Formats: sequence, structure tokens, C-alpha cells
Amino acid sequence: MKKIVETVRTHRSVYIGYQVLMAFLAIVSIVMIVMDYSGELDIDTPPLIFVDYGIWGIFVVDYVIRFGAATSKRSFVIHHIADLLSIIPVSGLFDFFRMSRIGRALRIVHLLRLLRIVGLVGRLERFFQLRGMFYYLYLSMGTMLFTSGIFSISEHVSFMTGLWLSITTTMTVGYGDVAPVTVLGKVAAVIDMFLGIGFIGMLTSSITNVFSREETDVERLEKKIDLLTEEIKALKEQQSQDD
Repeated sequence: MKKIVETVRTHRSVYIGYQVLMAFLAIVSIVMIVMDYSGELDIDTPPLIFVDYGIWGIFVVDYVIRFGAATSKRSFVIHHIADLLSIIPVSGLFDFFRMSRIGRALRIVHLLRLLRIVGLVGRLERFFQLRGMFYYLYLSMGTMLFTSGIFSISEHVSFMTGLWLSITTTMTVGYGDVAPVTVLGKVAAVIDMFLGIGFIGMLTSSITNVFSREETDVERLEKKIDLLTEEIKALKEQQSQDD
């Protein structure tokens, strides 16, 4: 397992793809759970239950591999609580409680779903804290394609129209020529709104960092020039004394 983790981390393109995939799957899972709470979707019925199980399975494999590769298992569990919460098998527990006809126990399932959302948000929080502008750009593109599909299905428009709505919403332009009407479309629009706020913030931060680095480089060059000037003066004084 350590070899798998080392291989992913040493290959930059693979590592970027892995991080973006995990973040994107977390967003999809959060949207599904929130919409299940709102009554727009039922993730405990096909085909959504298979999507939910698929995402859950990927997170489980990811956690098991990283746990197996960790030197200190206890430290890994403590510092990756969010990852552990994100692999709570909620759908399986729901089926068990439904078959057992334990009505009150269904409240536990809803609580576990909330805990799973906390874990998924924790995954995203760590992603945004540790990754740079290009990671966020890749994630934004994937999320916009996802919300474009939601717009296309819920608003009964073409995918290109849905993509146009997603782009204008994310970039905070909002021409108003196309607007969501259904609840599902409005949820997708809210996702794009938050995505746009984060994108502008990341872009501003990246530009600021570029200018900060340039200023630091200029200051460094000025210090080197000052040192060279002092050395030249010292050499001239020494030469005049020798003469």
C-alpha cells in the first residue's frame, strides 16, 4: 500500500487527478444528500443508490489504502476524522432499519447522514487549504459540467444552454437571459454561486502572491547590488592604500 501512495504522490499529474476526483466526488455526494433531505431525490432507490454506493466505495478504498500506508495508525485516524465520517455506510443502515421496521432508528440514519456531510465538507476544506489555483480551476470545470447536466435535465434545455447558465452564474455575470425555475435547477445555481465566490477569491489571492513574489525578488536584487557596491568600495580603498 505504501508503494501505491508513493507512486501517486511522486507523479504530479496523477496526484492532481486524484485530488480533483476526490473533491468532485465529495461535492456530488453532498448535493445528493442535501437533495434527499429536501425531498427532490431519493438516494435509497436505483439508480442513485448505485451512484451513492460507488462514491462510498471509492472513499473506502482510498481510506483503507492510506491507512495501511500510514506509519502511525493512531495518528492517521486522529488527523483524518473527516475522511472516516465520509465513509459511513448510510444507505446500508437504512436498508437494515427498514427491513427491521425500527421506525425510531431511522432518525439515527438521518443523523449519520449529517455526520457524513460533515466528513465530506472536511475533505473539501482540506482540499481548498492545501491546493493551489490550478487545482481549484480543474475542480471548477468539473463542477460546472456537473451543474450543466443538472440544468439540462431539470430545466429541459440543451446541455450547451445549461453550460452557458453555469458559466454566467459561476463568473457572477448573470445576464438573466436564462434562469433556473425548478428547485433542482436553483440548487445547482447555488452551487455555482459559491463556486464563483471561491474562484474570484482564489484568483485575487494568486495575483497578489505573484506581485508579492516579484516585490521580494526586487528587494533581493537590491540587497545583492548594495553588497556588490560595498565590496567594490572596499576593494578601491584597499587598492588606494597599497598605492
